[in-house]
Amino acid sequence: MLSEQQAAFIEAFVDNGGNAIKAAKAAGYAADRSNASKLVRRLSAEINSQLQRKMASKTSMALSVLELIMSDPTAAPRDRLRAAAEILDRAGGLSRHSTSHVQVADKGFSYTDSDGNLRMGIVGKSEFVLPPKQVLNEDEDD
Repeated sequence: MLSEQQAAFIEAFVDNGGNAIKAAKAAGYAADRSNASKLVRRLSAEINSQLQRKMASKTSMALSVLELIMSDPTAAPRDRLRAAAEILDRAGGLSRHSTSHVQVADKGFSYTDSDGNLRMGIVGKSEFVLPPKQVLNEDEDD
């Protein structure tokens, strides 16, 4: 069970993008590098869990971005196709095998990392992450 102070540290750490010193200070701990590092190591499982929850809460936003790219007539055709393929891939509607690769066009990027997550965004501005495609069993009901 986490103490209130530990929970406050984790929340601040996740919300501020991973700055352990600022999170320690916000949670009322000594805000020095050594203490902050110890907190991150000690609470790493809980931090990872909180980060996963935060990422999962952003999937609808990421899907919206893919939909905008896919339907934007001014977007490069390859970017529109990639967005459509990623939506279909994660919905189980497209079967394809590809290697991880990076595509960069107009300061935008998209690539599939080693865990199968789609990472895409605009260089220097934002990044969206979609989880790997879910494989459905043949005998599952819709």
